[in-house]
Amino acid sequence: MSRTGTVTRGAKMIIKQAYSVYRLALWLQVCVVSVLSVGCSTAVQYQPNEGIIDTLAWIPTLGKRLNTMTV
Repeated sequence: MSRTGTVTRGAKMIIKQAYSVYRLALWLQVCVVSVLSVGCSTAVQYQPNEGIIDTLAWIPTLGKRLNTMTV
């Protein structure tokens, strides 16, 4: 086996690894840009559900707790 054949295979391996690192870095950049471009989600205004007290009032202790929390 000649030495140039071994160097050529080694060089091919290095190029292949460098290309893999390049693709990974490019993929990470695309992911970061896509996450940053979305931005923050909008806040949703809290709206208490008045009917839940009536729905869950059939459990005596739960009904008492809910009434004390809303008063």
